[in-house]
Amino acid sequence: MKLPSSLCSEAKRFKDLQQCVDAPPLLVLRTSEALGPQAWLLVGSHSTQLGCFIAETGVALWRTELSDRIEGGCACASIAGRLLVYAVCYDGRMHCLDLVSGSRRWSSSVSLPTDANTEIKSAPLVDSEAGIALTGTHGGTVAAFSACAGHLLWRLRLPGAIFATPLLMPARGEMSLGYLCLTRGQAIFKFFCGATSVSWLSHDVMSFDDFEEGVGPNCTVQVCNSQDFSQKPVQAWSVRLAAPIFAAPVFVEALTSLLVLSVEGLLALFTAGGDIVWSLSLDGQAFATPCVHEGQAFVGTHGGGVSAVRLVDGHLLWRCELSDVIYGSPFLLKPAQTRGWEDRCLLVATRSGVLHVLDAAHGSQLQQAQLEGEVFSSPVSWSSCGERPDTDVLQQHEVATVHIAVGCRDNHVYCFKLQDLQPASLDTEAASWATSTGSQCDAKEAPA
Repeated sequence: MKLPSSLCSEAKRFKDLQQCVDAPPLLVLRTSEALGPQAWLLVGSHSTQLGCFIAETGVALWRTELSDRIEGGCACASIAGRLLVYAVCYDGRMHCLDLVSGSRRWSSSVSLPTDANTEIKSAPLVDSEAGIALTGTHGGTVAAFSACAGHLLWRLRLPGAIFATPLLMPARGEMSLGYLCLTRGQAIFKFFCGATSVSWLSHDVMSFDDFEEGVGPNCTVQVCNSQDFSQKPVQAWSVRLAAPIFAAPVFVEALTSLLVLSVEGLLALFTAGGDIVWSLSLDGQAFATPCVHEGQAFVGTHGGGVSAVRLVDGHLLWRCELSDVIYGSPFLLKPAQTRGWEDRCLLVATRSGVLHVLDAAHGSQLQQAQLEGEVFSSPVSWSSCGERPDTDVLQQHEVATVHIAVGCRDNHVYCFKLQDLQPASLDTEAASWATSTGSQCDAKEAPA
């Protein structure tokens, strides 16, 4: 494996997971008073294997085989005092496992036996406060389960394939506001769902067959909160887009708005009522969720460009041409991680297997590394701190070590380590490990 000396000088390789790793690794962070900060990586592959690894070393805590191919990634949440992992498969099933042991707690079917297309292509949504786990299939079935026990709470039959992870909005009293994006019909569905403490008596499939004339599947649906969740949903507002939606929608809290990215590369901001605020055409097709931070959105496209967009008005701040297809989402290294860098750094992986480090303020390229296979995954990063002595013992200072993990189509997840990030230097270490199989979950405490 040849890696540019500017990024890394050597690489270690761990046993692979036998097939492609297209899903972004899920990073789970824990801070313990006794053990200090800890990090785990959860990685799923097309081979049906799901593995949990110590993030900084690549040592496997456990591996298990699920019911089918894993492409949509995982979710993690603290439920009833335990950290639980939720993974979805191509056969339309959701699995819940214990993070520490990898033991299976429950498995439930999202799809119905009569569904022709059961594939789940996006990570599930889990809300620990509501106690709900939610996902949708390529066949248009959405199902919600009790996050603790896996009991079916409700199912919806929607008129289009679901590729994007649902978005659950902040709670309003006993209600949470959610959105679903569809591919066929190019629709955004809006609905309300109650907390699982509400008694939902009906487990029947709810159908959206009789929309108002002239609206059809290009609409948004509101499901009203009720003691009886079997009552029929009521339309809230509709949005008609020209292309399917593969990227998960993003709620911009500061603007109380919804950011949506369609396959044709149209980035648009909508109000909570469904009115469009602005739209911007990018340089190519787009399939991955934008990275949003402090009033900016960073987006990669199949046209080979990475764009930074100001959210308040849709103004294009900069565009960096990488001349290669980008399937995954960018990942932003925040100032706390870069520790002394004047500007933030943006991580972007391209299809040909190049991991780029960009200057997030201006879009200029800083570093890159070449992996051995194609990359459809998204990078994820975390930092750890240690003490480094100077020549003067009295001038010891903390140094940030930044770790970067990304899945690869050569059946591995690679982890790079960048040390001693200083304004005048970009020296780095090698890919510290590679293991076969970026999202992040923060855990304040987990069982030992």
